[in-house]
Amino acid sequence: MQTISEERRRAVQLLGGILLFALLSRISVGLLYYSTFDIEWYRTWALDLQNGFFDCYARLTEGKYQLDYPPAYLFLLYLLGRLYQLLGLQDYVMYDMIAMKAYPILFDVLTAGLLYFVCRRESEKLGVLAAALWALNPSSFFNCSNWGQTDCIMLFLLVVAFYQAERRRPFTASILFAVACLTKMQTLYFTPVLFLFLLRRYRLPKTMACVGAAFATGITAFIPFIIGGWGLQGWESLLTPFRVYLGGLGKYPYAALNTYNIYGIFNLNWVWDGLSIIGGTVDPKQGFAVGGFTLQHLSLLLTMGSLALLCWVMLKGRRKHSLWLGGYLFMQCIFMLTTRMHERYEIAVLPFALLLFLRLRDFRWLWQYILLSAVTFINQFMLLVRNNTVNDPGAPWSAIFEPVQAVMSGLNLLLFLWGLWLTWRTAFPSALPHRKTDVKGSEPQEAPSSPGEVSAQ
Repeated sequence: MQTISEERRRAVQLLGGILLFALLSRISVGLLYYSTFDIEWYRTWALDLQNGFFDCYARLTEGKYQLDYPPAYLFLLYLLGRLYQLLGLQDYVMYDMIAMKAYPILFDVLTAGLLYFVCRRESEKLGVLAAALWALNPSSFFNCSNWGQTDCIMLFLLVVAFYQAERRRPFTASILFAVACLTKMQTLYFTPVLFLFLLRRYRLPKTMACVGAAFATGITAFIPFIIGGWGLQGWESLLTPFRVYLGGLGKYPYAALNTYNIYGIFNLNWVWDGLSIIGGTVDPKQGFAVGGFTLQHLSLLLTMGSLALLCWVMLKGRRKHSLWLGGYLFMQCIFMLTTRMHERYEIAVLPFALLLFLRLRDFRWLWQYILLSAVTFINQFMLLVRNNTVNDPGAPWSAIFEPVQAVMSGLNLLLFLWGLWLTWRTAFPSALPHRKTDVKGSEPQEAPSSPGEVSAQ
């Protein structure tokens, strides 16, 4: 008992040092790196929310600063807007920068601490390693400190929700997942992953009850905003949730938005995804072929194929760690194969690749984590630096942006294909030759986790 206590004490000391280092380094860069790209939107919303909170969706419906973020993030922005009013943060650029990046930095550091708690049940050393690997991740560091994006908030809530699901707290997991969806729309991509995990572990009625709990959480969060916007929009206010989630996706109907995926290979950056592949006719107004089989149709087919693959892996493959495996698989497929992806969306894969390495102790997953971190860092870096020098056409970043996108997209495709092979090998080890066995020479058997798993076989 004394040994365990001593080990825990040392681990907590190490964790404290790691988190302090992560926080201070991120604050230092956040203060000094100046950027208005996207941050300008968040600041505008934060200040405008002081003019009326629950009617904000009705007021900010048009123009450059149209509000398309879900409600949970707005509560955070409202508090930030109050600080701007009280302290005059916009009067000094360093205060302005750190204020707008404060939430992403905080949640990114919290994610490192969370990963320690997720992994320490297996080993204190493993938990400390998890925190350190995330604290040193260049992609999440850049995302929160240089850019001030909101992806780190989503990742924290997503890992919390999935961890609760893994710990057999399905209703808590479902509610927390709904909160994550209320923070950022991209969380919705993980909906089938959590649903399939619950469906295999529990019986259908309980799974649907969890779906109901998540749905009720989402509706409850939107009700005050629907009521608040009634005076300005009338019955149209009932459509607020649909405008937030579907409108955001509809704003960018392009094949690639600076992404390193299959569309980036073919110089389809900011090309309308209604572009014809087969059977179209040239539209004089558009200047290219439309109709027939388009990029959007291809994206839809690949999405359906990805969903079918996810179902097979999660319902037929190994149960153990299937939640993290499914999250990795489906988000990678969505990012690499579908249109309308932004450059940052692949960052959501990183915690899943990291946890697969930590749980499986398979160093191939560590290399997936390292290489994906490098790719997503370069993807973000090239775009942000180019946009920060947009008024300088001679900037070297602008000249090499498209060639780098094509090359990096090709490399990322190879990494994706390797990830698919790793996923299949992890989910179906018995389907491949030369699989590792236990000491006795046979594959360890996994006991059903619950009666619901027995019925799912």
